[in-house]
Amino acid sequence: MVRTKYPFPNIYGKTVVQLVRQKIISFFLNLLIVLVSISLTSGIGAITRSYAPGFVSNYRDRNAPDVILKYVPEEGETVLWNEERIDQVKAIDGVKQVNKLFSIDKIDATNGNYRLLAFENIKEEGGVGSPTLLKGEYPSETLRQEEIDGQNYTVIDSLLLVGIHEESQYRIGDYLKIANPLMNGEIYIKVVGTASHPLYNSKQKERAMTEEEDYLDNVFFTDVSMFGAYASFLSMTDLYVTLDHQSELLTSEYKSEINEYKNKIQTVFGDKVKVLTLEDNTSYALYKNYDNKLTVISIILPFFFIAVCALVVVVILSRLIADERSIIACNFSLGVPPSRIYAKYLFYSLTSASIGVIVGYFVGNAILPGIIFRAYKAVFYIPFMRYIAISPVGLITSLLVMLSTFLVAFFSTKLCLRETPAALMKAKAPKPGKRVFMEKIGFIWNRLSFSFKNSVRNIFRHKKNLILTSLSIIGSTTLVFLGLSLGDCSESVKSNVLFENVASTMGFISMVIVLYGVALASLIIYALTSMNIEERVREIAVLKVLGYTDIECAFFIYRELLLITVFSAAIGIPVSMGASQLAFGFLDFGSLKDIRWPTYVLSYVIILASAVISCFLLFRKIKKVDFNISLKSLE
Repeated sequence: MVRTKYPFPNIYGKTVVQLVRQKIISFFLNLLIVLVSISLTSGIGAITRSYAPGFVSNYRDRNAPDVILKYVPEEGETVLWNEERIDQVKAIDGVKQVNKLFSIDKIDATNGNYRLLAFENIKEEGGVGSPTLLKGEYPSETLRQEEIDGQNYTVIDSLLLVGIHEESQYRIGDYLKIANPLMNGEIYIKVVGTASHPLYNSKQKERAMTEEEDYLDNVFFTDVSMFGAYASFLSMTDLYVTLDHQSELLTSEYKSEINEYKNKIQTVFGDKVKVLTLEDNTSYALYKNYDNKLTVISIILPFFFIAVCALVVVVILSRLIADERSIIACNFSLGVPPSRIYAKYLFYSLTSASIGVIVGYFVGNAILPGIIFRAYKAVFYIPFMRYIAISPVGLITSLLVMLSTFLVAFFSTKLCLRETPAALMKAKAPKPGKRVFMEKIGFIWNRLSFSFKNSVRNIFRHKKNLILTSLSIIGSTTLVFLGLSLGDCSESVKSNVLFENVASTMGFISMVIVLYGVALASLIIYALTSMNIEERVREIAVLKVLGYTDIECAFFIYRELLLITVFSAAIGIPVSMGASQLAFGFLDFGSLKDIRWPTYVLSYVIILASAVISCFLLFRKIKKVDFNISLKSLE
């Protein structure tokens, strides 16, 4: 056959717009499914990059030490960081600033585990690791004698509480009785103000450096001068040191740089000095723990969402192009170049996916970090968050979704163009029915109604639809189960102090994943049901001619989807267990034994509920089917 040159390019362009109008529901369903997928993956990927600047500012802007040096004395040695040793530290290449202080961890019945830090000059602005006054005033008096409760006590009018610990039982004006750090006995200290410290940036308690190594209940600040004449007996135990590093905090480059400096210091002092880096700081380590876990989640989630999203795109676009077979045949016969035919369906699919990708990307980046920020602030002291325009995970996911959409549309169109126009003009004959495995189980099969038997045969007659629909539902079940199981694991570790704060935030994140999983599952099942109705409009019309009511017609169509959903969701539970175990391994958080039995039931019920709700929402579509369609010729 010789094709003539296509003379109507402008008219053909209008058919592209007409296609979007005619298939607007499929267009928006595809758009929304892509939007939900990209929104979550890009949003999760943007979280750590949005929060890191605010968290890092606590250390950088307040001159937090990069390392803390603790001198390990020999037996009988009382003078620790003397001027000679401090000069040795300052002489090390890369050391910028040094601040010396006295630090001691104690435990008593009144204050629990506490840390007392005495600075050489607590008021020094820009001093390394100096506390920042929040309320009250700096100490103005020195050690004195004062009568309290009828007894004469030594009092230091100099204490500053760590102001970020709002749960502290002490307030300005209170008197604290602690062990005297200079001699035997006890000493009273009056609280004159509250302060924050650049090393205490989370609500996770620090480890106490006591024999029990329990967690600190309080941290107290004072000034060496407040001990008056006794100050000379107070030997400096710690050096706060800042280093000339080029890399940013929280990065592997920073860790590598600091370890190099650590080796330099230990080369000079050997085992006489214990070097603590920010990696040993509870707040810093906890944030990195969060950061690592969210990074893993942002890598794992796209695989699930892309897989499910791609499956649905395959179903939507393959059915769309199958419906367009006769139109493709006409265009081909009229001399429309294959490139224009490809362009028409690529435009439809890529436009839908592009809008979903663009909106989902920016919605995820702008909204999701803001939502989860509240959970982070419940654990960390982060003064601000910074919205970012670039989310590498979101960009990669977006490109993969666009690529999968392009490939599906391209190869679906290519399969049609391989056929002759005459073959395309003919409607595809329905696949012949075959005996199914259930028919061999007579005591079950013989008890089924005619319509139920017909539904079972229809399910297995369209194997491609069965496989794609089943995989989509299994994927949706996995997403919901994964979100719920993370919540269970969060609850299970709340009794462990080390993971308590991690658990609260992971629980919030799991709730977000569940909501997205439910939204995606609902959209997928709605899309599959809608397309199933469109594909079988003529069949529904015939049933109406035969006297079936709208409800009976609906059950005839819905029964197949519900059966697939029931069995696919059941298969999805063990698949979800395997996927969750894999995710727990990557996260180093939780295990299958932490998952409670309601999660298994709820994951299954949510998917079934999504299917039932979709059926109710689409009932109106079945009611609108005109039975006169059955009288029209297939050709």
